[in-house]
Amino acid sequence: MGVTIFYKGRLQDPGSASLLVLELQLACQKLGWPYYLIGERVIGIAEYHTYETDANDYVHTIIETEPLDDQWQGILIQPPECESLWLTFNRSGQLIVYEEPFEADTPGRYHAREQLWCKTQFGTVETHIAICDLLRQVEPYMAEFKVIDEGGYWETQDRDGLAVALYRIHRALDLLTRPENLKRLGELIGEEIEADDFEIGKRLEHRLPLWRDGERGLSANEN
Repeated sequence: MGVTIFYKGRLQDPGSASLLVLELQLACQKLGWPYYLIGERVIGIAEYHTYETDANDYVHTIIETEPLDDQWQGILIQPPECESLWLTFNRSGQLIVYEEPFEADTPGRYHAREQLWCKTQFGTVETHIAICDLLRQVEPYMAEFKVIDEGGYWETQDRDGLAVALYRIHRALDLLTRPENLKRLGELIGEEIEADDFEIGKRLEHRLPLWRDGERGLSANEN
């Protein structure tokens, strides 16, 4: 449940990433949004996840691995009250995020994610529209670019439709977390549920590589 913008794609010219990032920096400064520049070499093992659904509608995660030695660059943008907007690319210009899997206990193993997203449901209509505007700035640079907007704004530029979508989500979450509804839900599943059991609106933090925590050594930055 939520309103999320999904996006993926590849640059026409990987060498244009620096110019694109500069344009996005200027846009963020006009918006007053914080951002963080990414420019580092990542070395280790990359995990690529795909998903298959069996006859019983059970989703299986298939993990393939390969050696990783890549130059990762781009910009991480933090829209207000939304998840982070990652516009970061590998050497070949593919949009990608290198995340450390939650189960990893050693540096150098990454979840390589080419399907990116930004959940906006706790932000405003204006913030959602501004994120779409940033993606419009990216679009001319891309050889391949696919955006799916659960709020419908990317496809229609319908502000009123977006406002309705966000309102419906807020209303549904409000109803879900009311004490009387939580009690009813708990009775259905045989467990006692409290409002504190829900972390609605919590931002998911990106896990930096373990060598970035100050105790595991230095970055493998290229000169």
